[in-house]
Amino acid sequence: MLSHYIKLAFRTIWKNKLFSSVNIFGLAVGIACFLLVGGYVWQEWQVNRALRNLENQYIIQSKWKQPNMGIESTTVGYLPRALTDHYAHLVANYYRFDGLTSNVANGDQVFRENLQVGDSTLLSMYGFLLKYGDETTALHEPYSLVLTTERARKYFGREDVVGESLTIENFSGERRNFKITGVLEKNAQNSITNFSNNNDNHFFLPTNTLEFFRRSIDTWQNIYTLGYIELQDGVKAEQLVEPMKQLIQEHTPSHIAENLEPYLVPLKSYYLDVGNGAVRKMMYTLSAITFFILLMAIINFVNIAVSKADLRMKEIGVRKVLGSLRTALMTQFYVEALLLVTFSTMIGLSIYTLARPIVSSFLNNEISSLLDFNWQFGVLLLGLIVLISLLAGTYPALIISGFRPIQAMKGQLTTAKDNALLRKSLLAFQFFVAAVVLMGATIISQQVQHFFSKDLGYEKEHVITAPVSRDWTPEGVQKMETFRNQLANLPEVSQVSLSYSIPNGNTAGQQALYKMGADSTQTVAAESIMVDANYAETYNLAMAAGDFHDPSNATRPVEELLLNEAASKALGWENPADAVGQQLRLVNIPVPFTIKGIIKDYHYSSLHDAIQPAVFLSVGTTNLYRYFSIKLQAGNINESLASVQQKWSELMPTTPFDYQFQDEAFADLYAREVRLQKAAYTATFLAVIIALLGVFGLLALSIQKRTKEIGIRKVIGARALQIVVLFLRDFLPVVLLAGLLACPIAWYFAQQWLDSYTYHISLTVLPFLSTLLLLGGITVLLIVLQSFKASSMNPVEAIKEE
Repeated sequence: MLSHYIKLAFRTIWKNKLFSSVNIFGLAVGIACFLLVGGYVWQEWQVNRALRNLENQYIIQSKWKQPNMGIESTTVGYLPRALTDHYAHLVANYYRFDGLTSNVANGDQVFRENLQVGDSTLLSMYGFLLKYGDETTALHEPYSLVLTTERARKYFGREDVVGESLTIENFSGERRNFKITGVLEKNAQNSITNFSNNNDNHFFLPTNTLEFFRRSIDTWQNIYTLGYIELQDGVKAEQLVEPMKQLIQEHTPSHIAENLEPYLVPLKSYYLDVGNGAVRKMMYTLSAITFFILLMAIINFVNIAVSKADLRMKEIGVRKVLGSLRTALMTQFYVEALLLVTFSTMIGLSIYTLARPIVSSFLNNEISSLLDFNWQFGVLLLGLIVLISLLAGTYPALIISGFRPIQAMKGQLTTAKDNALLRKSLLAFQFFVAAVVLMGATIISQQVQHFFSKDLGYEKEHVITAPVSRDWTPEGVQKMETFRNQLANLPEVSQVSLSYSIPNGNTAGQQALYKMGADSTQTVAAESIMVDANYAETYNLAMAAGDFHDPSNATRPVEELLLNEAASKALGWENPADAVGQQLRLVNIPVPFTIKGIIKDYHYSSLHDAIQPAVFLSVGTTNLYRYFSIKLQAGNINESLASVQQKWSELMPTTPFDYQFQDEAFADLYAREVRLQKAAYTATFLAVIIALLGVFGLLALSIQKRTKEIGIRKVIGARALQIVVLFLRDFLPVVLLAGLLACPIAWYFAQQWLDSYTYHISLTVLPFLSTLLLLGGITVLLIVLQSFKASSMNPVEAIKEE
């Protein structure tokens, strides 16, 4: 019997190929979108979930009285160890690491790599497995190294490299061989080995090698250490509040103890909540948009299925006259709906497979393949198929199959006419969602464009940055100065600057400043930026008062500094000129500094936050540097890069020319917004397509139902334009009403989103008006094309249709 129903269902679907295709394709797109975003959200939700004893794992964060006094995500270096030593009944284990970047070489192969130098508890505490090597001893030996399988293949062409060595360079230019003692299996994304998108670590070194890098985390003065602890079973985070405060008060210097409040964040939720919950908000936003897109597709499917059922009244009447039971008719409608939904799901899965690499690339996050999902995914998919089938098949199964045969054969079903309001309401909901998504995408695009078009206070065009080998000594600085001058002499180069920081949001940390003669507790926290005398010219920085560093004394240790306008105001000088020549003290530095000049505020970080106070020190004073910023002459960029690379190889043959255009570094600051923009445009495209498919399907069904009416109107003199207007009056008001209702909703959510940025656009009527015009225009075009074709048919044939 079931095979009979399936055969009839196939015949019905094939007989109505146009409507079946519209229905199947529209739902397939919705299902594919739902699965793609669902895969992304599921992937994000899995971050940190594979860690051992996850419920007890925490990261120590820092709350400062002034936000720019320290970094929220780091803590005092010795604190995790002290908690474990002094409060063993509360803390079971700890892990800390210092993130570094340096040159790693295997013979002639030299690459710039991120290094994670941390405690030997890394593997045992989090359950990370070695594919080769012994987890219990891998990170205990001095100058040992654990690397990932990916880097093993990169440097050696194979994975089993235990016993081999790689050469790593420190910040004084020294090189030393590190013995590989373990090869790490590929780990699921987590907040330890993959702390952030810009810090994906593949090399893990023990803390007993920190001396080689002239660094230390076993100190109460270091506030830039990533610190984690594992609590004992049954211990709550609140029980560590007082112990942490007590240790900070007893052991740290006063400028730390009086301003720092440490707190614990569970690793279970850290990734989702960090940065004011940016990832969680992204997940919720994409999930909501995708849910409504799927809902639109389901509404389309149900709408067309119900409307098409109205055209089968004669078929129902004949079958009932011939003895078909109502249960048989109901089963038939359900089987047809189930087949259509199954076809849609299969096509949706195919679209998912084909689109997954593309979506992964622009979201910058690998989306799981179908084989990676667990059994719950299969249950969810089956449940979705059954749910949509029930929604689409219930109306014809329960209502139409219950009418009397004579009424059905005559087409006299008043209920079929009455449900037009329901269908139009569902269509209005589709356009409402499409309008909200389109308005949102337009506003997101305008905000992203605002980021890239705003005057930043510096020039980034034609500037490339490249990390250099580090020798943080006076001799190393002088050597880099010589290399800088030789690069600057190239005809393709306009200017070169040596600095520790570039305008990418990363500085050397915070420096506490206070006026000469003032109390050392009355400090202003300023971002510390080390530059040479060419920095201002390279980035075209403007001076508000005074002068920049002296080029003739570019990297000599002089007690001079510069401030930006924000720092000058924070220290009490409203007029920048009043600050020039004044003296300042820097906490933990014995000599006073003279203010040489005030730099006009520029955005050295992202536009997410207001410009913070900054102090500019000479690299010759600190002996700290990381980058060459090279400003190229206008012209053939490829030839200029080739010339710079050749000279670079002559000057620094062991240092890779790993350059990046400053435009790209700037764009990296807004990667999250760019991903959201791409996702919004994709969602908009899908929402509009599904909404238009709904109009197309319902309009086609309406024309089919009113074929005889169209013929009669033409016989009595109606023109084609009048026929077109007839259908425009049916559908266009629905679209416009949906658009108008969408405006206040879209405005509210857009304003909430924009308010999270310090610098943002002002909402105008333009995005809302353009959305209404675009959706209305496309709908009018679709209606005109379809209804004009219907009005062109032979009226005699139209009248004979029934």
